[in-house]
Amino acid sequence: MTAKITVLRTEPIATNTVIIAEAGRALIFDPSGDAAEIIKFLEREKLVPTAIYITHGHWDHTMAIKGLTERYAVDWHLHPDDEEMFAAQGAWSSSFPFPACAALPLNEGKQKIGGMDAEVFLTPGHTPGGVCIYFPKLKLLLGGDTLFADTIGRTDLYLSDNLEMIKSLEKLKARKFPDDVILIPGHGRTEKLGEVKRRNPYFR
Repeated sequence: MTAKITVLRTEPIATNTVIIAEAGRALIFDPSGDAAEIIKFLEREKLVPTAIYITHGHWDHTMAIKGLTERYAVDWHLHPDDEEMFAAQGAWSSSFPFPACAALPLNEGKQKIGGMDAEVFLTPGHTPGGVCIYFPKLKLLLGGDTLFADTIGRTDLYLSDNLEMIKSLEKLKARKFPDDVILIPGHGRTEKLGEVKRRNPYFR
């Protein structure tokens, strides 16, 4: 059975929540917006989530974790270098929906994610613990807010670092992904990496 990849553009700022489903099970990446919207999709498709993965800890990529973990009691994964920033969001907004369960570490390197071969790249710059996740067999790269189709993530935010972003982009370019790999960024349109290499001035 072939995995089905769905992108839900969740509000309030059109975050790409990605769901990879196979045989009734689902992996969820960057669940944002109202958890009820994602739950409605899962129930309609008769999917049971097995894990949640976060490309970075900003509020617009994590808002639905609390609702999802309460509904399904699934683990969620975040790179340890973003834990401080994620926790700081409580100081900015007392209404931020913090999950009751702590994150499990999502570390760099080759590993199994949902039983699939994956490679996690630590790509600081937008945040200290931002990651990109590559699934070779799916020909899929989740770019988070590091790499977009036409540009890159902002580096003028709390704990952002422009020099680290440059190093992260060089790391991704050095990997030499095939041109037919599909990039799903944290926001905006999906695109084949061949086109990203051609059109994105930061990724040539």
